[in-house]
Amino acid sequence: MATNNTYGIAAGLVIVGISNGIGVTASLIGLIANATEEDQAVATACSYLFRSLGSVVGISLTATVVQQALRNQLQEKLGNSDEAATIVRNVRESLDYLKTLDPATRELVRQCYGNATTAGFGLLIAIASLAAISSGEFPLSPPESRS
Repeated sequence: MATNNTYGIAAGLVIVGISNGIGVTASLIGLIANATEEDQAVATACSYLFRSLGSVVGISLTATVVQQALRNQLQEKLGNSDEAATIVRNVRESLDYLKTLDPATRELVRQCYGNATTAGFGLLIAIASLAAISSGEFPLSPPESRS
């Protein structure tokens, strides 16, 4: 299976983007429809707050997983020498450092980056799965029909 298919990645990102847009819009409309008139502004503000907060936390957690996985894999593949420590540090700081590596080491580092990115996506899939499971099905009814 090819893991570097640009068209496949682009198609996946388009699907995820459209799905995210639909989900965000639907949840906002659901919140507004089920809030009383005086609470609609608060419901909207809370929706935007948690969406922004979720983005920040999600990006931070994913970046942490990717960086840690990259560090661990590079140390495992390159060993514990001083030269390996220098490569690990420099590669994590800038991808331009790849240009200075010999072709075999460069390919090894690229594979480690791919694996680390996969670990980051794995975290996102786990979080999305837990969110879907925990959301269940909440009965929604307009505010005036609640008892």
